[in-house]
Amino acid sequence: MQINKTLTLGTLLSLVVLISSWLSFQQAMQQTSKFFLPKQTGPDSFMEKVIATRMNVSGQLENELFSPRMEHYATQNITNISSPHLLLYSAGAKPWRITALHGRAYKGAAWIDLWTNVKGHQAAGREHPEVTLLTSAITVYPKSKYAITDQSVKILRGGLTMDGIGMEADLNKNEIELLSNIKSYHAPT
Repeated sequence: MQINKTLTLGTLLSLVVLISSWLSFQQAMQQTSKFFLPKQTGPDSFMEKVIATRMNVSGQLENELFSPRMEHYATQNITNISSPHLLLYSAGAKPWRITALHGRAYKGAAWIDLWTNVKGHQAAGREHPEVTLLTSAITVYPKSKYAITDQSVKILRGGLTMDGIGMEADLNKNEIELLSNIKSYHAPT
């Protein structure tokens, strides 16, 4: 009788250890799988001659994205954008037009990286002259109309030319800040 109780207790203890080990292994596998995405050889979808329009909750135009071709990759939730042309609208102001040779949108279009020959332009408005910014790479947050870069930037505004390294811009408020190595030149108009 003592042997049966010992065997039953030993078997039960072994079973508890086995289940506990299996659960720990499953949890470890779930944690590791976050870092290893399934290999994807190509896009899961593509679009050509794209005109994407986003409206705000009031039904007003918020932004538009034009591209001859976009390719979406589901495993990373990214979209490669050929020759992106982004328009950002703000109430009472001319839209910002931002173009580049290449772009990549993340998580829908929560943010968009643009690179190679990036140009941002806003036509003159009632309260400000025409503004053009030139850089090699920029990250744009279309919903908040915010843009940042750590690359060199040239800003042309009226007769003023400003060069610097790094930039933060609230395009909704027309506030652009160069972050370092700032030089400015003024040519009378």
